This record gives sequence, structure tokens and C-alpha cells, in this order.
Amino acid sequence: MTHLAKHEFERHGGPQLQRIVGVVSNWSGSLFELLRYVTFTFNVMVGNADLHGKNISFLHRGDGRIDVAPMYDVMCTTHYDGTTAGRHVDTELGLFIAEQTDILAVTAADLIAEARSWGMRANTAAALISELADTVLAALDNTAAMAGAEVPDTLVARIRERTRSFA
Repeated sequence: MTHLAKHEFERHGGPQLQRIVGVVSNWSGSLFELLRYVTFTFNVMVGNADLHGKNISFLHRGDGRIDVAPMYDVMCTTHYDGTTAGRHVDTELGLFIAEQTDILAVTAADLIAEARSWGMRANTAAALISELADTVLAALDNTAAMAGAEVPDTLVARIRERTRSFA
């Protein structure tokens, strides 16, 4: 199935995580990396509702493997909730997770359910999610300090609070 550029979001007929899982699985890629991608830095844990089909790319290896490419086009969209007279960014997920459509409703249980639907064991997914949350929490303050620009304290606090819910 071909997806037009306007079909980058699942709600508009864009790809679903299950289809992406199929690509990764069929080409010997790592579902662990895909789960990290979905849960790690500035996506579900950090509040990036804008992860959509066009933001997941693949590296085609010389040995025939296809791996998930490094992340790009990420930000904490939940920071832009309109509370500080700024613009409001929708919290609807570009890629739904275990039938959740709003990033603020996604829990660790939803991430585990999504991973289970890919064939991953629940305890494996839970351990990976917890490990990633610990990594984000350990790196958050230093990363914000090294950003080279002033990172709002409210943004760091929002990421910390959300990530703790996955630890």
C-alpha cells in the first residue's frame, strides 16, 4: 500500500505500528529498537505526540537487514498546552499505541500491551521500558544544561514527571 504525504498520521490512513513491526520483523530488524524508539527520548515518555509514519525511517544494511534509523524531528509537543499564553498543540498521537489515541492517556501498561501485540514478552517489554525511563531521568538535567539554549524549567519538570510514571 502506498501512503501519500498527507497520510503520515494514522488517523488519516497513514501507517500503523503493526505494519512497521511487520517491516522490522520481516527484515531481521530489532523490535527492541522499535520499542525504544516509540518509548524513548521525546516520544511517549517525553511527550512527543507528533511521532508519525514519516518520522520512522529504516537503514538498509549491506547484509540484507533493515534496522530502525536514529530518531529525528522530535520535540515535547505536550509542553505546548496553551497554559502560558502560547500556542496549543494537539495531544493526539500520530501513531496510536494499544488503541490509545491521546499521548496523555498512554501508560506503561499500554506500551507493554503494544509490545505484546508485536510478539514481545510482557516482562521483557516492562524491563526495557523501565530501563529507558531510568536512563532518561539520569540524563535529563545534564542534557537540558548542554542544550546550548535556555530550556524552560517547566519543560524539564513536565518531562521528569511524565518519565517517572514509566519508571
